[in-house]
Amino acid sequence: MNTQPNSSNPMRQQDYDEIRNLAVKFLAQNIDEEMDDLEKQNGWNNDTYDQWGNEHLRTPPNFSTNLH
Repeated sequence: MNTQPNSSNPMRQQDYDEIRNLAVKFLAQNIDEEMDDLEKQNGWNNDTYDQWGNEHLRTPPNFSTNLH
């Protein structure tokens, strides 16, 4: 997307950047609030996240499959 100002689009790059930053902050705040709600509803905490980070949920490979 071309965000450079021109005769049909007089908006400055600085204006685009500011709008984009506001949108990012807004979305990040909404995500934080949703995560806070999920943590409260499910009793999640840092220990929960540590446990998830240490889980190995990958399925072991099936070497008996013939690949030819």
